[in-house]
Amino acid sequence: MSALPSALDVALLVVTAHADEERSGCVVGFATQCSLEPERFLVCLSRANRTYEVARRAEALAVHVLGEDKADLAGRSGGETDEEVHKPP
Repeated sequence: MSALPSALDVALLVVTAHADEERSGCVVGFATQCSLEPERFLVCLSRANRTYEVARRAEALAVHVLGEDKADLAGRSGGETDEEVHKPP
């Protein structure tokens, strides 16, 4: 059995993408493990989110698992848009 589901019980997920010299990131609203072998994980991005457009062009996405002690970092990825503030990659 995978340790992934138990590791995510109290975690916040942030997805980041990089394409065509553009970087973006956001808090993941919905996610689930979708395969045991091979181990795969599904994250869902809103089409209304700017990160969605960058992610469509990216070759790969990074999903960051943040513990409760990193809520301030997640707030920078989910509280404001890239147009309002520079988000760290």
